[in-house]
Amino acid sequence: MSYPRKNRLARQVSPHRSQINAQRFRLRLLICFGVLILSAISFYGKGQINPVTGETQRVDMTIEEEIRLGLQSVSSMGPLSTNRQATAHVERIGNQLVASLDEFNKTANRTIPYPFQFHLLDAPQTVNAFALPGGQIFVTTGLYRQLEHNRYMSNTQQDFDGRLAGVLGHEIGHVIERHAAQRLAKSNFIQGVFSGFEVFDESRTSRVNSQSRGTKMAADAADWFIGLQYSRADELASDGWGVKLMALTGYDPTHMIEVIDILESSATGSQPIEFLSTHPRPPNRRQYIENLILENSQNGTLSEPR
Repeated sequence: MSYPRKNRLARQVSPHRSQINAQRFRLRLLICFGVLILSAISFYGKGQINPVTGETQRVDMTIEEEIRLGLQSVSSMGPLSTNRQATAHVERIGNQLVASLDEFNKTANRTIPYPFQFHLLDAPQTVNAFALPGGQIFVTTGLYRQLEHNRYMSNTQQDFDGRLAGVLGHEIGHVIERHAAQRLAKSNFIQGVFSGFEVFDESRTSRVNSQSRGTKMAADAADWFIGLQYSRADELASDGWGVKLMALTGYDPTHMIEVIDILESSATGSQPIEFLSTHPRPPNRRQYIENLILENSQNGTLSEPR
């Protein structure tokens, strides 16, 4: 056996193998940067002008797609209430708010492209309201009853109407701000960025599985935290729209604060710290609403929601 010969062969093979590894590394790096650049171009190239606010937004759906998605999802939300009087009440207040917004927007030559529809869900144990993309808005019977009567508040019909207007105005705000489409665009951008790193990691000959899993977990975590922060901003913006629409329609905006009180008292379990919550803490929301009402009362005009 000739060990010196084997050593010579090893020395000849080693530089060649290192050269191949270097070429693979450069290729992985180019692919990674390519994916990152394409993700950035895709995200920043998705600018659309909001037909209601006039602002440019980065969204991942057209308005027609939002409307279609919302309509397709209505049947999966659960059974609707059979109480015709209560359902008609929700529809009446909601349509009043939309009509006031439509009239206000005519002064700026803006139109509302969404066919808003208001639904009362048969969910007596759930205190909630939510909006689907495209204008489908839901209030649960559990929340509806809480808005109708609360032992700590005045419960005239005017109070009831005002609290319901606050809830529906908030949800209308989510729709016209296109929050769902914005969140989808941002989520896709984040996933695209991390997919570039995943392509880079998956080409390694060792630790492939653990690194891929780690990259996926990092992507999910980043998306989650950024989404939470974005959601808190969405909620405040929608609170602002609630105040604005109530004032436009002639309802007392202070009923929005009562809505926050009702939601807080209906919450179960311990409340998470705000950084880990999808909604701002109730005291912060109250302060924001109070400041917005004060601004409007001082200048005598309706400020744009912040």
